[in-house]
Amino acid sequence: MSNNAHKLTLPDNQRQALVNAIVLISREEVERITGMSRAWIYQAMSENRFPRPVICSVGSRRWLLSEIQMWVLEKINERDMLATSRA
Repeated sequence: MSNNAHKLTLPDNQRQALVNAIVLISREEVERITGMSRAWIYQAMSENRFPRPVICSVGSRRWLLSEIQMWVLEKINERDMLATSRA
């Protein structure tokens, strides 16, 4: 396999937009954003209820900010749907 096998073949402007949108965050930042504990995060991941991290290197895991934000938005939507069904 060549060294270029993993490279995206996108126009430069699309590639740049994609790169600008990718932000990796630490577990501590995930905890701060969600208000959830480390134990809860790992339990929810094991149950496929929470986004999984990207393994950057041995012992280094980072989450995509966009996936964490989407998870939070889903929780807000669930809350709003529940409130609407009770009304």
